[in-house]
Amino acid sequence: MVVVLATLPGCSLPSASSGAAAAGSVDATVARLLRSAAADPNNADDVLSALTALGKVAIPGLTAGLRDPDDEARLVAVDALGKIGGAEVVPPLLTALDDENWNVRLNAVRALGQLRDRRAVQPLLQQYVKDDDSQVRYECLTSLGLIGDPAATEVLVKGTSDADDPYVRMWSLDALCEMHDAHAQPLAVALLEDPNVYVRRQVLRACTDSLDTRQGRAGLTLTESDFECSVWARRDLTTYIEKDPDGAELEKQVHGDALKALRGKQPLLAALMLGDFGDPAATDELIRALRDPSFFVRHHAAWELGKIGDRRAVAPLVKALQDPVPFVAATAYNSLEWFAASGDKTAQVAIKNYKGQKFDHPLPKG
Repeated sequence: MVVVLATLPGCSLPSASSGAAAAGSVDATVARLLRSAAADPNNADDVLSALTALGKVAIPGLTAGLRDPDDEARLVAVDALGKIGGAEVVPPLLTALDDENWNVRLNAVRALGQLRDRRAVQPLLQQYVKDDDSQVRYECLTSLGLIGDPAATEVLVKGTSDADDPYVRMWSLDALCEMHDAHAQPLAVALLEDPNVYVRRQVLRACTDSLDTRQGRAGLTLTESDFECSVWARRDLTTYIEKDPDGAELEKQVHGDALKALRGKQPLLAALMLGDFGDPAATDELIRALRDPSFFVRHHAAWELGKIGDRRAVAPLVKALQDPVPFVAATAYNSLEWFAASGDKTAQVAIKNYKGQKFDHPLPKG
């Protein structure tokens, strides 16, 4: 703490010679630190570290700092209160919900969610209704989910059907899934069909547990047109297979669905799922995907081809070492290493001569 404070101009450690004097000295130090942040916003991280190091004795000074006329000073005060934590910081953070600056309000909402103190539930519900900044309102939903009080359920369930704002639908469901609320399961399945791709992506990222039902698994189809959604759906299905006592039966079902889909409208997505199972039936489609316009698709195709281990993929992967995106070339190299380890001479020569980018840690094959 001494080192941190010493690096900040005009700041010194408080004396502990007497209770009142020490308190006044701490408050003065906090005030100087906040003014330092106001004078030079680039100094804000160092100031925040120093304030956090002071700990709970800084709370009165930080509470006073919420009345500072400078936005940056108030923002640092809110962040410091959140990092110090404890029941004592909740009242000043609730006061900060009325700040004129949206960023200060946003950080206060975020800190209250991270503290998970139920005293914040009603104020956050009110803030969600009244705040004129959409980011602050979305963060209210997230923080309510982190706190997990059932008092927020009605607002969150209603939010999932908001026809005007897809982000309200997204973050309302995210909060319900975070809470493991009973409403989350049917709503997550319903929002897998949401017209907004960002909503669908968030459902698949955040609601894995809620989708782990017969109906939810059935909703993780291989007909999703968005590639990123398909990646998350595959991850969710793989998770279910690994942890389910009847995982072998689920794998058989998903595998069969993927084989059928390989001849349907989304063969690439089916091939990637089959690649997760190591099925060489996906090889031809994945080789074609090495020429896809999306580097993200090319990366996944190169990785899956290595996992499958079909030697028809070696020559296309050698060619992929020249991919204009180094990330893809590194993935192709990673897969060729697996072929080389199994004795393929072409792969061995290719990786020996390769001079491009490589991963610091090899991608997992499993």
